[in-house]
Amino acid sequence: MVRVAGVRIAIATDLIHALSVGLGVHLRLGKVEFGAVGANADHIFCDGPCHIVLEDNYTITGGARRHMNIGVGHLAGANRTFTLTGTPAFTQFIAASNCGTVALSNPTIAGTATGGRYIAETNGVINTFGKATTFLPGTLAGTNPTGGIYA
Repeated sequence: MVRVAGVRIAIATDLIHALSVGLGVHLRLGKVEFGAVGANADHIFCDGPCHIVLEDNYTITGGARRHMNIGVGHLAGANRTFTLTGTPAFTQFIAASNCGTVALSNPTIAGTATGGRYIAETNGVINTFGKATTFLPGTLAGTNPTGGIYA
């Protein structure tokens, strides 16, 4: 198990994710600040069976390809506030694919972003427990191609 808290993460190099979580890792994420990362990089990236728990509220001050990009793994957070300062840009704010799941129970979003709200594809699930499809920050509608679910 790994816990990350009390840091600001900003990486100008393309293709280098702020947090990259892989096979078997259990990440507990505390209060952090996500600054800008390269155009083809994500703030939180997972491409293998893993578990990410959001333990605290955090701030987003810079853009990324995606804020959360969860493939195969699981990300969960309850009663968390995501504070966006400025207007960070994303291709999609959240992406879930390959049976990956994002479960955000009773989330609060403070601030705005540009770009797509979400993409749920290849049986990926984004569960905001009843929040409207316009709830996540972004200026473009979310999409559900190839079996994805937004609930």
